[in-house]
Amino acid sequence: MLVGITPGSIRFVQSIRSTNGIAVKKVIGGMFSGMVLGMVVSIGSYRLFFISRNRLDQNSLAAAGK
Repeated sequence: MLVGITPGSIRFVQSIRSTNGIAVKKVIGGMFSGMVLGMVVSIGSYRLFFISRNRLDQNSLAAAGK
């Protein structure tokens, strides 16, 4: 989540600089969207790891049973 929050907040702070004034809503929005993106990537990689590990275990069991 931290990996997502940091670029999200930086991006929205940059968008704030292009407008007149600071909007806290934009910073919070950037942090929230970055956190969600970070969670999606984290959960996706977590699931991919376990799917590939299970497939490798099944293949090794099948090879050992032959």
